[in-house]
Amino acid sequence: MSVTSHTNAGTYIDTVTFTDVTGNYKDTIKNVKSTINKANAVISLTGYYGTYDGFAHQATGTATGVLGESLAGLNMSVTSHTNAGTYIDTVTFTDVTGNYKDTLKNVKSTINKANAVITLTGYDVLYDGLPHQATGTATGVLGEDLSAGLDLSSTTHTAVGTYADTVTFTDATGNYKFTVKNVSNRIR
Repeated sequence: MSVTSHTNAGTYIDTVTFTDVTGNYKDTIKNVKSTINKANAVISLTGYYGTYDGFAHQATGTATGVLGESLAGLNMSVTSHTNAGTYIDTVTFTDVTGNYKDTLKNVKSTINKANAVITLTGYDVLYDGLPHQATGTATGVLGEDLSAGLDLSSTTHTAVGTYADTVTFTDATGNYKFTVKNVSNRIR
């Protein structure tokens, strides 16, 4: 029966022969069908969780066979993301050995919004009848200028006084947190 021994997944039609050594029986040939179904690989996925840093990150994963062997064929490239957000990605496992079922599995990754570096400079000036406004900068994690997102309009004053003003930062890229920061201004 050694001709019917198989390891890999598939359907096999084997020819078994019977040869009588006693001389009392007819020699016989007969076919037998055997099937080994494809197994399920064990797919383990770990989503990426971190804060926006301007670089691409992706989930990690492994595919393991029935004997504990590492299997190729896991496509993690669809899990690569740079911008802040929550992502549900479908990872595909395509078996190259023919012994495992192709599989789709979802993985969740999260990139949180970063804090922009907000620097505000208030003013302390003598009254001159002109409007004055605080200045400020907003800088991203890669040193990029995000100052366009600063709203300094609340710091504009003309009259004599001491002001505790609130400045807001709203990021247009979606990668930075909305920020509220105070600045002191004075016209003497």
